[in-house]
Amino acid sequence: CSLYGIADLELLVGDDHKFESRYTFSLVANLPEGREVFIERSPIHHIERLTAPVILFQGTEDLVVPANQAEVMAAALDARGVPHSAVFFAGEGHGFRQADNIVRCLEAELSFYAQTLGFPHPEGVDPVEVKHL
Repeated sequence: CSLYGIADLELLVGDDHKFESRYTFSLVANLPEGREVFIERSPIHHIERLTAPVILFQGTEDLVVPANQAEVMAAALDARGVPHSAVFFAGEGHGFRQADNIVRCLEAELSFYAQTLGFPHPEGVDPVEVKHL
């Protein structure tokens, strides 16, 4: 389960807003000399190691970790045939604030686990789409 997670650090650096424009470098390494560290620490570059189902949750208005991080990860999982779901929340940022979306997120996670772990799907919970299951 990934809640507004980073998939590709290099992509993130290109999307940092002015206030945090150097923050990623202070946490990881400077570019271009630290590119190998960026690759090493970016899940998108290790997608071949993922075989377990993955669910991604992302706010469309996230300024800390932009939605394109979940989009590229979902595309990579899709290309490898890894079972996955990607659920986007319109108007949400980094951390969900709207009560309905918090409930929707928890129910989607429960649905995902029911489908991927094989326990009965809970009544009253809308099923989340799991690709490649």
